[in-house]
Amino acid sequence: MSNAVGLWTLVKREIIRSLKIINQVIWPPVITTLLYV
Repeated sequence: MSNAVGLWTLVKREIIRSLKIINQVIWPPVITTLLYV
């Protein structure tokens, strides 16, 4: 059971890290586009 908890913690951490990277990649072009429109 503890292995499942450890796995979930690892997965959750990776998802959060991916979302942060996605935010850094997605938002600057969107904001730039909105500023120029």
